Amino acid sequence: MSILQFREFFSSYWEEVTKRIIRSWSESEIHHKNEFTLKDFSTSTFYSMKNLRKNLLQDPQLIFAVKRFEFSVRLPRKVSLRQKWHSNGSFTFEIPSQEGADASSIPAHILIRNGFGCASQLIAMATSSENTLIQYQDIVLDKVGIFHELMDKVKPKIVAEEWVGTRNDCGSVCRLTLELFNESSVEPICIKSVKVRQGENKTNGSWRKVTISCKNYPSGIRRIRFIRSGRDDNRNWEGFYGAKREVIVFGSLVKKMQSDDARYLKRKVKAGRLDVHPTEQALVVHYELEASILGEGMSTVLSDKKECQKIIRLKSLHSNTDISALAVEVVEKCSLIHRSKLPEVEQLIYYLQNRRKEAQTQSAKERPQTAFATELNVSNLSSPDGTAEVATLSKIEDYIDLLYENIPEKIRGSALILQLARNPDNLQELSANERVLGALARVLREDWKQSLDLSTNIVYVFFCFSTFSAFHSVIIQHKMGSLCMELIDYELRRHDQWTDELEQRRRHSQSEAASPSEETKRKALADFEKSSRKFALLTKKQDQLLRVAFYLLLNIAEDTRLEDKMRRKNIVGMLVKALDRENNDLLLLIVTFLKKLSVFRENKDDMADMNVVEKLPALVTSTNTDLAHVAMKLLFNLSFDPELRSRMVRVGLLPKLVHLLDNQKHRSVVLGILYHLSMDDRVKSMFTYTDCIPLVLKMIIECSEDKVPLELVAVAINLALNKRNSQLMCEGTRLKTLMQRAFHFQDALLMKCLRNIAQHPGQTKILFVEFIGDLAQAIQAAECEEFVVECLGVMGNLAVENMDWERLMKEYKLIPWLRSHLVSGRSEDDLVLEIVVLLGTAAMDEACANLLCKAEVLQDLIELLKAKQEDDEVVLQIIFVFFQLCKHPSSMDFLIQETEAAAYLIDLMHDKNAEIRRVCDNTLDIIGTHFPEWAKRVQLEKFRFHNSQWLEMVKNQQTLDAAAAAEGDDQMPYYGDDIYGPSCLYQTDTMDDFDFATSSENSSRASSRPRSR
Repeated sequence: MSILQFREFFSSYWEEVTKRIIRSWSESEIHHKNEFTLKDFSTSTFYSMKNLRKNLLQDPQLIFAVKRFEFSVRLPRKVSLRQKWHSNGSFTFEIPSQEGADASSIPAHILIRNGFGCASQLIAMATSSENTLIQYQDIVLDKVGIFHELMDKVKPKIVAEEWVGTRNDCGSVCRLTLELFNESSVEPICIKSVKVRQGENKTNGSWRKVTISCKNYPSGIRRIRFIRSGRDDNRNWEGFYGAKREVIVFGSLVKKMQSDDARYLKRKVKAGRLDVHPTEQALVVHYELEASILGEGMSTVLSDKKECQKIIRLKSLHSNTDISALAVEVVEKCSLIHRSKLPEVEQLIYYLQNRRKEAQTQSAKERPQTAFATELNVSNLSSPDGTAEVATLSKIEDYIDLLYENIPEKIRGSALILQLARNPDNLQELSANERVLGALARVLREDWKQSLDLSTNIVYVFFCFSTFSAFHSVIIQHKMGSLCMELIDYELRRHDQWTDELEQRRRHSQSEAASPSEETKRKALADFEKSSRKFALLTKKQDQLLRVAFYLLLNIAEDTRLEDKMRRKNIVGMLVKALDRENNDLLLLIVTFLKKLSVFRENKDDMADMNVVEKLPALVTSTNTDLAHVAMKLLFNLSFDPELRSRMVRVGLLPKLVHLLDNQKHRSVVLGILYHLSMDDRVKSMFTYTDCIPLVLKMIIECSEDKVPLELVAVAINLALNKRNSQLMCEGTRLKTLMQRAFHFQDALLMKCLRNIAQHPGQTKILFVEFIGDLAQAIQAAECEEFVVECLGVMGNLAVENMDWERLMKEYKLIPWLRSHLVSGRSEDDLVLEIVVLLGTAAMDEACANLLCKAEVLQDLIELLKAKQEDDEVVLQIIFVFFQLCKHPSSMDFLIQETEAAAYLIDLMHDKNAEIRRVCDNTLDIIGTHFPEWAKRVQLEKFRFHNSQWLEMVKNQQTLDAAAAAEGDDQMPYYGDDIYGPSCLYQTDTMDDFDFATSSENSSRASSRPRSR
């Protein structure tokens, strides 16, 4: 038999075996594929899930099989056993003859499992009759993934088996032995052996399975030796008449889990979501598999979790399938799907049925082929006989050979490989084939300028790998990222060249249109139309290539290091330039990529330099809702920059965004952008000329949730800071409705919006007077402290004339509540500050001011001033309360005569905070007009402050003079006592009570207090 004949025979044999397996699978209506392999789990968990069954012997059988021929096959030992077995003795391989051992006694599933279709195809190993054949193999457990804890704590059963036979005319003897070693022992610490004798004419040449097992062995087993030996039964015939072994041996840990070992293993399956297969007519069931190995005390020794999936293929699904019946069948046969999910299963099957119909409809219309997953259909490749050519992995070498031919053959070969790559099940095998990946990368690197179709097919192959993070190393290894960026840059420049050429042809056509000859006009117009069609076709193909190339870069950009390399190679510039394209699918991908890049400041600055904001208004108003939504998300990321916000307003995005508020899909992101825009005071007034305020208030009032969405109320809070916007918010019954909702749900943010409205003077402030009683009641009854703070803020803003604050304080008994929260450390600073602000507003009423004096509120404010002297805002508001009290003669007399407020005002007169100094000066001016003695004290303090350096120098000179006089120095001092005496500027009687040489350090607080607002 020639080598060619053998290859043909070998190929036909495996085709027959494959058909037989597929035929057995097709007997059931629903096919399950459990994506559960050893690579998915750690070794420890694998044994729990696979019932601890694993063949530990290497090369247990022949690597190939033979169909049928009538001669013996002798193979060199190093070829058949690959030197995994250590042998002592001679043997050969042969097909059992008619007088030999009958292999029909071997179960069919054993033969099929090991590559033999039937007993007549079996190849046996015959031992010599001259001497005993001994073969053994050492198994180091940690090298085959058996962890030590498993052998020491679980101690699974060790099983070895082999099928042996003998001739009808010659008996045989065989022996199987298991030897167990610990880590350092040379001699075995445990030996198990079994001997089998088969006599002539007694077994009728039948085959039998020999099994040996070992359990309850000592701890510390690290190596296992499997020994098999055999010869004839003392006939000593020349030739190979000894024991015949099927070249199938099996050595495993626990062939089948025993009942007494079940308590050591724990397996838990948690069902997950359901989905449809992206390419096949199948359902995908996601589930979580957890496996644990338990110790003697039922404690977990090792455990692992894995996200798995089961694929349920629906081969009988067609347009007339009864969906309900099929869904019931799926639920009954798949234990991972609970009956409660029956409606969901029906919906998914209905989707698959419609997807099949749509695919058939598109195929009937012969839609043009493009280069992306939703558009590319490489199955239209035709073979020489005119039928559709379907790619198979068995012909991958032929496809690679096509890549070494001319451009048309390269396109065909790349399209066939792309068919394979689009099936995720093939990616693992393709990634291991260095030849095919290297050939694709080479062809793309050399010929990408010659054919758009070729470039698209090859880039798409690598894109299929980029969709899975595990295969990103394939992209990096072949430098596809850098190559794609070069390709994109070249195609963008080539498109500019095409555009210029088309514009030249258009101008030429217009110039020829002025010709008097009708023939010339017709020819010029025909040439221009032909060029336009060619330009449109090339642009469409180019869009397909750009889309798949950008998508590949987007997938691998999840690694920030690769993303930074792209930035340095101007990926932002390429993306912004590609925004001028018209293909919506390509634009959607580009904007998505820009959105991902925009979270980094460097990329954002690059986008600003390239005027990306100016290109986005057209996308925001696009009829493609997905494109518009992603474009608004990009705008939201860019709107954190004040300069880019200004550009958005200049290009007219504000009315466009407000118009999109009615769209539920875009509402959240639009509100985010509007919130950022409303942060600028100049832009707040522009909202008045849009429908934003009525729409926002309508959404707030009609909100079905207890709390208004954060983005929505945040926009309202910012807009309420503008006076005209506040007036619009109060029109009709809007203010009353907002107040009712805020009180009902105790919504602090909504009350903050109302607080901003109440701060504007005029009629807007007066509208809140009717709610003053509700606010007074709410601050004492509400449980939410933030809501109480905002209610106090609204009341503090109601500085309205003729407001009867005394009646309000008495009717709602506010004084005790206010005093209880003025104690330092009892309440939060925000609450204390708003109470002080409210007291300042209430002190406008003279009757209420007298009430505050009698209720000893002023003493509480002075104590608070001492405790919060480092808080500028609290200090400022307390001084403002003193200022309001000084406007009324009766309360001013109480302030000066009964408290130390005036002294603290003098101390704060030179504070570093300008606002505090201004309020102190105004208050002291009022006090000085009614109390002349305090006016002189204020004047003296000002003199001391402004002349503090001179006074310090005089004091130091006095000290030196006194020291010199004590030493008897007759030299006269330079300055005399009359120079700095008190009579120089003021009367003596006005200065007796003051230390004229006091340092300026006591007149102002030493430390600088930061402003809180």
